[in-house]
Amino acid sequence: MKNINDILKRVFYVVTTIIIAIIFITAINELVISNKLNYSMRQFLFVFLVGAFLIVSLYVANKIIFLKRFYFFIVTGVFVFSIFIKYIVFLLFFKDVYPTSDYLFAYHVGAGGSFQFPYHAIFYHWIVITQIYKFVFYFFGDSVRTAIILNMVVSTIATGLLYLVAMLLFKNIKMALTTVLIFISWPSYQLYMGVLGTDQFIVLCLLSSFFFVFKWMDFLEVGNVRKSFLYLALAGLSFGITDFFKQFGIILLLAVIMASTLYFLKGKQKKIFLLAGLITMALIYIGTKAMIFPYLDQLVGIKVDRNPSIHYLVVGLDTEHDGKYNLETTRIYPNNVKKYNYNYKMAKIETKKYLKNKLELDFKKLPTLIVEKNKLTWGDDIAGGTWLIASLGKKSIPLKNLIYKINNISQLYYIGILFLMLIGSLWSIKNFNNPKLFFVNLFFVGVFFIFIISETQGRYKIPLYPIFSIMSSYGLFGVLEVVFQSNSIKNK
Repeated sequence: MKNINDILKRVFYVVTTIIIAIIFITAINELVISNKLNYSMRQFLFVFLVGAFLIVSLYVANKIIFLKRFYFFIVTGVFVFSIFIKYIVFLLFFKDVYPTSDYLFAYHVGAGGSFQFPYHAIFYHWIVITQIYKFVFYFFGDSVRTAIILNMVVSTIATGLLYLVAMLLFKNIKMALTTVLIFISWPSYQLYMGVLGTDQFIVLCLLSSFFFVFKWMDFLEVGNVRKSFLYLALAGLSFGITDFFKQFGIILLLAVIMASTLYFLKGKQKKIFLLAGLITMALIYIGTKAMIFPYLDQLVGIKVDRNPSIHYLVVGLDTEHDGKYNLETTRIYPNNVKKYNYNYKMAKIETKKYLKNKLELDFKKLPTLIVEKNKLTWGDDIAGGTWLIASLGKKSIPLKNLIYKINNISQLYYIGILFLMLIGSLWSIKNFNNPKLFFVNLFFVGVFFIFIISETQGRYKIPLYPIFSIMSSYGLFGVLEVVFQSNSIKNK
């Protein structure tokens, strides 16, 4: 059984490596062949020097700086640096921001506007964010700046949580701090904080979920049944809440079950405890959603759609528009909802018929669709800057030009991250005994496949940047291990 589990783990990491390699090649293609971003040699040189400085600094830190008596000051310094970056970005870029598209809709409802149907009945994550805005606006005023500062506060909390998650994962302060530094130095992510929406809360929920799962794994390994049950229950709660910002809960749930099957099914008694814990987690996940939905129904005055997945499938599998947002396909499911007077079951039946007929006609076009969606979702890292540009007024031309240049740098940064993720995944084919890292990769792979079939945009991957930071940090220390023989991964 152990040999079979080991083979399955290796096969999974091979699949993960192939997926990351595909994304890496796609990003290189967008950079070099398509040349959408018109890079200058100075920008290439700048990013190269920054990358080289980072690697050399980590090597020096690994040998000299990271002494235990300095840990408190180093950790404090990193978080002060994180807040400083946000403050500078706010002063430079966020003063003249005014939301657009769905973000404007969310802001207006949060500031006292009314819900619109069937929009809010289907896309319930916008109900949740508007209620958060209403609460915050009540105390601090309903300006756009208040909403942006809320994004920054949530991001700062998420940064602290990322450090805790990385510490639980790696048991190594150097790797944890490196993970945080990679995350807070990501240009596109910093710019995207000026865009109102649910993304910062998705990050917070995902990291909370990871924290509870990792704590559960720790207590399960030492045989502390009571605390392992507690954290698994908290994980189920967190998964349920996550679904109200982005429907990632079921991916998290399946990832826990799969990781448990391969790593923790040892001994009859442990199997019973594990099975009971997983059932409890699933029930709490379902129960959390069952308790929140009636509140949303009452809030908007109409029953909210419990599962609008069919909408994202119809848009995502639309071969004529490369699976991306478009007015024609986006209206199909909402129009059916109105047609059947919010009878979601009947609306889904008719929408499924449409989707089935469309797939039968366009079946041969699906491979091309997958390629184009891969480019759209993973090919570039300019979504943060692009959506910020869309939120700036016409008088901000010099600022927009600066953001375009930052987009160029962010694309190079993104490719560097993907390269390190690829190294980390290759390293994991041999070193596959960390169940937490396996869980992280499972979640990433699950999202990758969901994005293939559902409606997606380049910005949809931004909430995954903490996961990218974790995976690339592991890859970076793998490079240090090989190049400098520093024992950076083994000495935990």
